[in-house]
Amino acid sequence: MKNVVLKSSFIFLIGFLFIFQSHAQIYVSKTTGDNKNKGTKESPVKEIDKAIEISSAGGTIYIAEGTYSSTFGIGYLESDKPLKLYGSYDKAFTKQDIVSHPTVFQPDNESGGKARKALLKFTKDVDGTIVNGILFDMGRRNAFSPKEGL
Repeated sequence: MKNVVLKSSFIFLIGFLFIFQSHAQIYVSKTTGDNKNKGTKESPVKEIDKAIEISSAGGTIYIAEGTYSSTFGIGYLESDKPLKLYGSYDKAFTKQDIVSHPTVFQPDNESGGKARKALLKFTKDVDGTIVNGILFDMGRRNAFSPKEGL
């Protein structure tokens, strides 16, 4: 009986370590990603919020160039864990350059009707958080209506 318990505990530990290791680095690409992917360099996810969801605390997220607004166009990013977010990578994730390959988080006006939240919010401990190479732009979100004005 002890042997069975030890084997199952060992398998659980190996599985836990695999999950932790597999989510240590997540890759995001607006052009080649799919949110059903695993988030590897070869198989990136499509949206930043999906990467945040599957990443472990302290994980690193690399984001390729493009304009992002989040899954379902909700217009904000929220995390309950500290992360390292690095944007403005080329499509191959080999070079970070905010001028040549900008990563822009830019929700549209429609997302404002769904939620008026900060563009990026950490709801718990942020110790160790890094945000680098991402332009946050609310320029497309405004309250102007062509019929009703402001």
